Parts: sequence; structure tokens; C-alpha cells
Amino acid sequence: MSSLTGAIQARFRANARLTPFLRELLRLAGGLRRTYVAVDDEEPSAVAARHSDAWRHGTVPQAQRQLVDQQITQFRKGVRIDVFDAFVELLRRNVDRLDQSSIVEIGCSSGYYAEVLEICGIQAQYYGADYSLHFVDLARKYYPAIPFAVQDATHLGYRDRSFDIVVSGCCLPYVSDFRLAVAEAVRVARRFVLFHRTPVLQKTETLAFVKHAYGVKMPEIHFNEPALFRTLGAHGLRVVDMAVLTVDWVPQLQDSVAWKSYLCAKEQPLEVGI
Repeated sequence: MSSLTGAIQARFRANARLTPFLRELLRLAGGLRRTYVAVDDEEPSAVAARHSDAWRHGTVPQAQRQLVDQQITQFRKGVRIDVFDAFVELLRRNVDRLDQSSIVEIGCSSGYYAEVLEICGIQAQYYGADYSLHFVDLARKYYPAIPFAVQDATHLGYRDRSFDIVVSGCCLPYVSDFRLAVAEAVRVARRFVLFHRTPVLQKTETLAFVKHAYGVKMPEIHFNEPALFRTLGAHGLRVVDMAVLTVDWVPQLQDSVAWKSYLCAKEQPLEVGI
């Protein structure tokens, strides 16, 4: 293992683009700024599998929701929250008949993107799925009228082409078999798949990290972007739009790490082994 603490933490530090509110959020989210350790002697999927129960920890949903509630409050006041605005803008720019569409979010946490859509006046039918029962219970408490289900991203219980849009909500970085998660998202989508908040590297091969967040040790896979695009293409997806949320230079890797969201249209799969 090799520590990239200083450089990776920079991604979470306030910079010129951050509002005072977001700087305060980052200060409060102390667990999100703690040490990242790169695991360069083990396959990323193995690292994710070893820590696969991290997001199921019972203390995580309430800890995350405290931060989300502050973001939602500010968003209602018209403050720009990059992750929310990027999500909405990608859909509005590219999806016709959005208000008549059905959306399922895989890895929905406490279901707060349902509220983001409501704030923005988007009337799409929202469904939420998460593999943590604790998160789903919290989502049902906040949004009792919305259908939520406990689901594994790699073995979804939905029929083929069940939803117009499938959102993978910052889910891939924590899934050991992320290729299967992509395949399942494609299977249940009719038109689009949105991979929201995905960490990518430009030159470095896909790499796994272990971090501390919300008081729990968690894995996080950072994808080589060209390899990720090949995987998406092999599963019949074409990237039609993207949003760049943050970009930072990592001197130890001589590479940039970015958090991006990719909206993909569903097409025919290529005959490529990825």
C-alpha cells in the first residue's frame, strides 16, 4: 500500500469554485477528508469485495443525511449545489418528455434525489433502490409516498427495460463486480443510464483506495476513463453528455483525478470482451 493522503485530500478541500456554504460542508464532513490509502498490490474488485458491507453500517445513513439536509435546504433557497445541478442539467438537456419518464436510482441512499427533482419542478416518476436496509428504511421515513426497495446493483430484481432512465448514484466505485453492475443497469433501462459522480483517472490504470467516511472504513474504485468508456460501449452504451464536478492533479500519480457524471444512451452492444 502507498499513501496518497495529501494529494487525494485536496479533492475535498475548498477551492476558488466553492461557495462558503460548501466549504463549511466540507469542514463538517471530517470523515470524508481523512486518509485515502491506495491499494496498488491488489485487484480493485478484491478491495471492494473485502469492504463490501461498509455502506450497510447502521450509523452511515443518519451521518450522511445530516449533510444532505443542509445541502437540500440551501438548494431550495437557490444556492447552486454542483452535484444536484449537474444531475438535473444532464437530464433536461438530453431527455425529451422528461416529466413523463420513469427514473430508478440504484444506490439511492436516503432517496434525496427525489427531492432534488421536486425542487426543480421535474415530475418524472422516481423509484429508489439501495442495498442497505438502513438506508431504505430512512428513505421510506423521509419520502413515504415513493417506492423504495432493497436491491443489489449486480442482481437487480426488476424486469428488463423497466425504467426509462436508470441512475447509478455514485454506486460503481463501491461495487466489486462493477462490470456486472453496468450490465444490470443497461438491462433494466429503456433509454438512458446516468452514472452520476464517478471518479476517473486519465492515464493511470483503474485503482482502488481505502478511505474513512462517516466513521467507517470504505473502499473506493477510481476508474481509468478510457477503460471505463470501453466497458460502457461493450454493454451497449454511448456517452451522449457529461458533467465535470471536480478535477485535481495528483503529483504522485502524475495524473488528474476527476469526479464526473456520464449520461449514456442505450444502443446495441459491441462484440468486445471487456
